[in-house]
Parts: sequence; structure tokens; C-alpha cells
Amino acid sequence: MCLTGAADARTLLRLVQSVPSARAGYERIKETADPEIALNRLRELRKKHGRPAKRTEQRMLGRETRIRLTGYWKDHEVREGMESAVLNSIIHEERAGLSVREHKSLKGLKTRNLRCRMSGAELIFTSLA
Repeated sequence: MCLTGAADARTLLRLVQSVPSARAGYERIKETADPEIALNRLRELRKKHGRPAKRTEQRMLGRETRIRLTGYWKDHEVREGMESAVLNSIIHEERAGLSVREHKSLKGLKTRNLRCRMSGAELIFTSLA
């Protein structure tokens, strides 16, 4: 026969946090319940890395817009993968006049995310597109 015990979330996470490489914790669970905590942590982290607050807000707005667009596509049965990639490419090309590949080449990017190297104006126009 095997004896088992029970613990609440805080106790379990205290055990996980005792492992030096563990980054999960009670704070992350609180972020799930209140996403504003996670957003504030992201703002502080980007500020700590020297990123301007205005740029951080633009990136966050762009991400929210992409999430909404993806949700809209899902509701209208656009499949993830090729279909959504094609739609994204069309939107990008209409907005920028360049394909994603051409735009990355113009900026000298091989593996980096194109949004990381967009100007403020480009981010705004991408959100509007």
C-alpha cells in the first residue's frame, strides 16, 4: 500500500521553486487569474532592458490585434498553417508593398522576427492593416 498526501497550490509551488532552475511559481498562477500583473511584469522587463515604453505599448497593441485577427479567422474556419500564413502574407504585402521575405531581406534579417526591427510607424500601420 502506498501512502499519499495532499497539498495546496502554494505548497506545491514552494517545492517547485526550491529547485534552482524552476521559474514557475505562485506569481505566475496569479498572472493567469489577473493578466494585468503579467503585462506590468513585461513592461518592467522591457524597461529594464532599455526598451522605450512607447515601443512596448505599440508591440503589445500589435500582439492584441493579431490575437483578435486569429480568433476571427478561427471563428470563420480558416485553418492554422498554410491558410493563415497566406492571409498574413497578403495583408503584409498590401500594407508594405513587399512580401515578408523581401521585407526581411531589405532589413538584413535572416532568423529574427520582422516586428522586432520595425519602426514605430511600421508597427502602427501593421496594426491598422
